[in-house]
This record gives sequence, structure tokens and C-alpha cells, in this order.
Amino acid sequence: ADPPINNKTGMNRSAVALIGVVCGDPLLVRFGLDGFVRAVRDWWLPDGGTPESLGYASMMLHGIWRTAETLRHYADPEGVDLPPMRLDHLDLYQWPRYRAIWQNMASSLLPSLDYPLLADNRLPCHLSPMLAAVLAHAYPSDPHTTLRNAIDQVPRCYAGRISQFWYGAHLEGAALFYRRPDESTADSQTPESQSDKLPTFATDLAPYLNIGTLRTGAKGRQGTVILSAADWKGHHHSDHLNLYYWRNGRELLTDLGYLWDMQDLNPKVKRTLAHHVVVVDESEQRSQGRQGNFHLFAQAPALQVMEASSNVYAQATPYRRTVVVVGEGDAEIVVDIFRVVGGAIHDWVLHGPHKNCTIEGTTLAPYDAPLYDLTTIQWASSTVEWVASWDEAGSPAFRVHVPACAGEDVFVGQGFGQRAARDYGATVPYLVRRRTNVSSVFVTAYALGNNVQQVSVPYLDEETLDVVVQIGTAQGVHYLVSSGPNASGISARIDGRLLATDGRLAMIGPAGATLIGGTYLHWPAGQLTQPLASLSGTISETFVQPGCSGLLTTGDPVLLSALVGQWICVTTPAAPERTRWYSVLAVEKQEIAGRFVLITRRQHEGYDVDMDLSLESHAGASWRAHLICSSQQTLE
Repeated sequence: ADPPINNKTGMNRSAVALIGVVCGDPLLVRFGLDGFVRAVRDWWLPDGGTPESLGYASMMLHGIWRTAETLRHYADPEGVDLPPMRLDHLDLYQWPRYRAIWQNMASSLLPSLDYPLLADNRLPCHLSPMLAAVLAHAYPSDPHTTLRNAIDQVPRCYAGRISQFWYGAHLEGAALFYRRPDESTADSQTPESQSDKLPTFATDLAPYLNIGTLRTGAKGRQGTVILSAADWKGHHHSDHLNLYYWRNGRELLTDLGYLWDMQDLNPKVKRTLAHHVVVVDESEQRSQGRQGNFHLFAQAPALQVMEASSNVYAQATPYRRTVVVVGEGDAEIVVDIFRVVGGAIHDWVLHGPHKNCTIEGTTLAPYDAPLYDLTTIQWASSTVEWVASWDEAGSPAFRVHVPACAGEDVFVGQGFGQRAARDYGATVPYLVRRRTNVSSVFVTAYALGNNVQQVSVPYLDEETLDVVVQIGTAQGVHYLVSSGPNASGISARIDGRLLATDGRLAMIGPAGATLIGGTYLHWPAGQLTQPLASLSGTISETFVQPGCSGLLTTGDPVLLSALVGQWICVTTPAAPERTRWYSVLAVEKQEIAGRFVLITRRQHEGYDVDMDLSLESHAGASWRAHLICSSQQTLE
């Protein structure tokens, strides 16, 4: 009756498979198995990422996992010979695509063990104890066991019809069937046994999901910064290059979420204005055909960076965002650089986490003209540096630092802020920074507390979009240098002193200096140099094995060893405009023709090399990585 595979038919097909097992009908089993295969192969992305939202991926997985579990214990009746093969204790957990789904469901969690509100995710949204138990049972490892035990300790409520449909009933009780006798729920909840075993959350960029996640703090538990460039499908929002920020248990920059079947209000949470992006010409981002690409993804000591672009506005190219996390612990700062060229109006938009917002550093005046559907609008000029603060009792204030900028107006107004059915009519403050020139570089810094004391832009090239950001903190002054899309090198005088680099990104601060994707960084107190800005190679072969996955290439072993712990960008002649990123976990030498193996997955860490690559000709397929150089030498 309903041929497509979705969160409803996936569950229905699974039910048919189970009925076939109970009744001994191999045709029903195959009908259910066909639905399972189509869900894993066609609904989910090749890297296990969700094509819609994590909430809907959770519903899909709760609908189909029973098929895989049951077929481990099923064999066709004697004498049955149906194509394509006889079913006899089929272990679907060994299918790499299915394993990747479970891996993605675990790796996408926040340290709070909730999922971030991206696209159509309801509040709250999380990995259920049932799925956590199956994960640890089917893919045994210390990280999975630790995650399952941590989820067991979080009180959850699964009452109500929707929760039973979404997750299935009696989750805690059913989860006991996926434990060894010595792994009772009571044991896992003993604080003494778990105090030193907390889940680890890693910086990540799934190659097909196309959502970058930077983690900070010990075990990645302090902060999570997410930049979304996911392709469009159902249950997405008009939110390309949206920025999400979670820190110390608090949502600071977030999506409004999903209002379920409240069709009159759903457009308000899905529209572009409801996200932390730049609205061009007061119009919606396009949905169909939208495509995002990451151009930079790198980790260095006390610095992480990701950069992505999007085609959601035909009149705006580039439409590109660079996000950098600088510092650690209380000194953590997120620097946001959004470049837009084209169109007549650029509106950088942000809505806060709640109503308690104050503006410091500038004086707001009433504004009577309409601006979207915002109310009680106030206006000021951004010719001086200003700060927006959201206070929260018992916690440091969340502060948004905006540098002085000529030709920029700022508006503060109340806008749609409803996140659940029961807070009908809720509003939150919206900040709108407007520019009416054809080229904009919006610079912003986000931090908790009073660590950031000053933010300015001492250098900006309107042609190349190169920018230098100066950030004064309690630890000292940081200089962040970010090159534009087509830059060939920056040479700028800052406070009368020369700063020059050909890098994609560079940072000089109290803790040292870092150069990414360049050969030199010069400043008055010293310099950094490296012989190559990047490393690249051709792909001769790819492989996916039970214990690992990767690609084969050639090159200098010393240079290739620098890739371990870094990210490579893979492209193919068939889709040269698409980038797929993989973390290199190890480099191993193969005895055949001096080739080297770049390991991109080991057990349950990392990603299987591009599934499309493993099936097509590799002629012309290549990888590339930005090299990183760091030192402890600081700016005088």
C-alpha cells in the first residue's frame, strides 16, 4: 500500500518479517528483509548519517533493528530455496552500512546525552536505553559500554502514545535482554564504578552527512560547536551554514526545533530567519538542489577550524562561513567569520537562548519601519564595538561580541521563539546586523563570562575578503588571520607592525602560534615556516574490511606520517565540486609497489572510505590535506 521506505513503512516491514519468522513463512521474511535493506541502503546516507533529522533517524532505527536481531536466529525451513540465497542465521550487524548507522547515532550525541536540535528534532531528543543496549551488545567495545552505562543513569520518561510509537515501550526492561548476567542495570548505576568512566566525544565531519562538529575540553565534554552544510531532504530547515553552540550543559546558539503537527506554526521554525545565518535580500534559502562543501577542517593545539560554503542563494557567491575555536577551558572563544558577496541586502541573524538579553556598548533607539515580522524593534549603528549578553542565574553570561564596523546597522526585536506545544506565543530577542553593500564580512566572537575584553578587525581586504581579527582577553591578545576564498597571501600592518602569511588560517596568541595550509607566518616576534602548504596524492585503491577501512596511495613516508590525526579531503572526477572528508587514523606501508595505506576507520572509530569510490574506477580520484605547523613562540 505504501511502497516508499520511511519511518512508518520501515517499522511495518519489520513487523512483517517477524510475523514471517514466527509463522515459518519465508516470503514474509523476505518482504521484511527487503524493507530493511532498502532503509539502510537508500534512506540513510552511506556514512550512516541521517538524511532528515536525528529524531527521524531514531524512529527509523527503532522501526527496523528487530529485523536484524531476529534474523541472527532464523533459518529458512528445510527444502526452501528462494532467491537470491538461502537465509541461515544472517548477521546483518556485519554489514558496514548498518554498522555506520549505529556509529553515527552514538557520535552525534551532546555530552548531556541529548541530540542537538538540528532540523526537525523535538525537545528533548536522545538515544534510548534500548538502542544503547543493542549498540553495546552488537558492537562490543569499551566506549560503547561506557556510553550505555551513562545513558542508564539519565532519568527519562517514555509515557504517552507518541513516545511508545517513537521508541517502543518498556525500554529499560527490554534492554536487560541485551546484557550479560553480570551487567545488570543496578550495577551500571553505581556512582563509584562509573565516576572515572565518562563517554568521550570526538571532533567529527562525516563525509556524506556534511555536518562539522568541533568538541572541546577533556574527553570533548566541555563544548560542542556544529556547522551544518547538509543536503536537503524532508524534515530539514532552511538553515544552510547554521551555527549551533552548546557548552557546559547549556544551549547557547540553537535551532528552535520541531513543532510536530502544528502546521500553522511549523513554517516559523523552519524558515531562514529562525537560524543563525545571513539572510540575503530578505528571502528564503532555496531547498531543492542546495549543496554545501567543506573547504577546511583541521585540529591544532588550542585551535580548531572548519569552513564551509553553500549555493542556497543564486545571487550570493561566495556564501561561506569560517568557524574557529580558540583556547581551552574558561578561555574558550568561538570566532565566526561569515563572508557573503552578491545581492543587495545582507542580514546576519541571531536569536538568543532565552529572553534575558542586554545590549552593552551602544545606545538603541526605537525603530518604526517594518523588519520581517519582528516587534518592538530598536536600532543602533555598529560604528562602535558592542556586546549582547544573555544572563543565567548561577552561570557565566553568554556574550556575543561584535566589532565596530562602518556601514552596518544593528536591530534588536522580539521574534517567534516557540519550541514546544505548551509555550504558544513565546518570543525571544533577535539580533539583525544589516549591510546594504554587495560584499560583507561579518565577524563575531562568542564566549562565556568576561574573559573576552575587546574584539576588533584591524585589517580587511574588500577584494580578497582576507581578514585579521584582534581579540583581547584576560590571557593576552590573539590575532586570527583568515584568508578569503581566492587569496594568495596577506601582508598587513597591525599597530605599525608587519604580519604576513600565505596560510589558509593562522593564529598568534599568548600560548603560541599556528599556521594551517601555508608555508610561512611572519610577525615581529618570530616566524613559522614549513616546506609545503598542503599534501596531496592519487587514490589507487580503496578497501572496506571488518576491522578497518581506508585507501591506498603513494608518497613520502615522512610527509604522510604528518597526516595521522588530521583530515583529508577526497574528490573524484565524477563529482569534482563535492568534497568528502575523512580522518586519518594511521598510515601503514604496503609491500606492493611502495604503496601506503591511509586508515580512515579502525573498528568503530572513523568512517569507511567512500562507498562510491570502492565501486568505481579510481582514475583521477585524489585526496588533499592542509598541513599544520605550530610553535610555543608568542607575540611580544
